[in-house]
Amino acid sequence: MEDWKLLHVFSYYHEALLFIAKLEAYEIPHVVQDYNTITIQPFYSQAIGGIKVWVKNQDLEVAQQLLQEYLDPNKSVNSSLDDL
Repeated sequence: MEDWKLLHVFSYYHEALLFIAKLEAYEIPHVVQDYNTITIQPFYSQAIGGIKVWVKNQDLEVAQQLLQEYLDPNKSVNSSLDDL
């Protein structure tokens, strides 16, 4: 996965699911690692390092903007994303 970058690690599956929906809305290719394990056994999250979300290198900048907006909804970056 050399053309993929780790974007973020989520501890809780519901947080990851909401962000993944945002990536899909913007049609950003992504890979989610360890989601099923943590969905079934949430207490394993700390042990296996959380749910990892990977994006392609060329989509990293837009995905980072979406992540910033997701983590801090009061700081909106929608105006810059609407041009994409």
